[in-house]
Amino acid sequence: VVSVYFPRWERMLQAVVMLPYAVPPVVAAVGLIKIYSSGPIALSGTLWLLIAAYFVAILPYMYQGIRNSMRTVDAVSLIDAAELLGATKLKAFRLVIFPNILPGVLVSTLLSFSILFGEFVLTNLLIGGHF
Repeated sequence: VVSVYFPRWERMLQAVVMLPYAVPPVVAAVGLIKIYSSGPIALSGTLWLLIAAYFVAILPYMYQGIRNSMRTVDAVSLIDAAELLGATKLKAFRLVIFPNILPGVLVSTLLSFSILFGEFVLTNLLIGGHF
């Protein structure tokens, strides 16, 4: 959405998405435990906290891979062409854009999956040796 409809926001989003690179896993784990240890969302020590932490950790890898794929296929021109031929925005994305960026999505997913195997410190601090 940002690549196609809001290109001015791309620099800001890229800066926000790159923040997990700057935070070491120990600091991230302590911060997440502090945030989620009490209150309405008490996730401390659970598998859901680990999933939320992993989502934040892989966000830069997924964003960059999908962003590069969107730029490679020139998504703006493809969506415009599909709309001129009568497709809705959702149908244009589903039938034209997504098949073209699928290799980038798969590569980003595999890269993210392999990165998460190296995050032992984050896993051990968040939920211990339970999972």
